[in-house]
Amino acid sequence: MTYKLNPVIGKITSPVIVSVGDTELFFDNGKQAAEYSFDSVYDIDEISASDNVIHLRLTARKTSPPFNYLGESPIV
Repeated sequence: MTYKLNPVIGKITSPVIVSVGDTELFFDNGKQAAEYSFDSVYDIDEISASDNVIHLRLTARKTSPPFNYLGESPIV
């Protein structure tokens, strides 16, 4: 299964560097970054800019136990 970033980054017209741990991915613009497929779910943890380049730092999404509407303990 593949995952993509929040599609709103597709509106970025500047070059984008996406950092995942020690790996850096370079894109010509946000549209290319938004179309890139990842093997895991990532959230954008930090956004910064320098020298007309947008830097996005990603962190793996932390999963939470399932929510039960009846108030019973979740089955984990």
